[in-house]
Parts: sequence; structure tokens; C-alpha cells
Amino acid sequence: QTASAAWSPRAGHAVAALRSPEGDTTLWLTGGEEVNGDTKGDVWYSRDSGASWHMMAATAPWVDRAGHVMVRYQGDLLLMGGRSSVPVNIDLTPPIPRDVWKSVNGSEWERVADKASFEGREDFGAVVHRASGRVVLIGGQGLRGRLDEIWISPPN
Repeated sequence: QTASAAWSPRAGHAVAALRSPEGDTTLWLTGGEEVNGDTKGDVWYSRDSGASWHMMAATAPWVDRAGHVMVRYQGDLLLMGGRSSVPVNIDLTPPIPRDVWKSVNGSEWERVADKASFEGREDFGAVVHRASGRVVLIGGQGLRGRLDEIWISPPN
């Protein structure tokens, strides 16, 4: 544990754990919102259960965001949704990106979808359903206000 991590104070960031082929687990932290309301687009990692953090990227290829989610999906990090203080690929103001990104290592990111089939949203839940291997998005805040819908990715 640490009383003061290397990354700036923030809220609305996403955290996921990714296990390497060797069995080591790395924690990944992406984005978030600073006290002044600016969204972040950085990537941090910890290989010691959060005791120390290291910057992987000051600026990831995806637009700055907060209120997004990140899950481990088929051995990759999968980053989706959120809101940005940078206007791009928007559904409403403030901008809500609908893009989906994946990374095998937190350093190299590949855009999977520019405009995903789900409504743009922030502050929502996501999980990978173990039995089906599908991504499930639940609720959030979107163009229509608070959402009570559940979106499930197509089968692989």
C-alpha cells in the first residue's frame, strides 16, 4: 500500500488486473478526472499490488476520459466509454466517446471500434461473463439521461 501514489489525485479512473503468461499480475490504471475537472489520458501500472506505480504512457492514443470502464477480456485490457473534456466522437456535451480500445501490454493500444453499437455512456458497470465470454455493460449516464439498459456483446 502507499499513502501517496505517483499519479495525480483523481476520480473516475478505471483499474483492471492483467495476468502475464508467466502468472504475474499487473494492476493497470487509466484516465480519470483531476480536481479541476480536466480528464486524463495516461496509463499507469503496478506489479507489486499497488505499493508502487509507474507511468506507462503520459498520453495514450485514446482521447482523455473519466467515468469509463476497463476489463480483462481474452487476455487483453479492454477500455470503453466514459466522458472527455476533449470534444471528439461525441453523443452529447460533455463529450461521451463511443470508442473501444484493447491492449495486451498497456503500452500499445488498438482501436477495436470507433462507434460501438452501445449508446455512449459514463459511470457504468461492466463485467466479462465467465460462462459465455461476453462483455456485459450495465446502466450509466448517456444521451437519454440515466440508463437502465443492459448491453451484451455479440458472441465470439
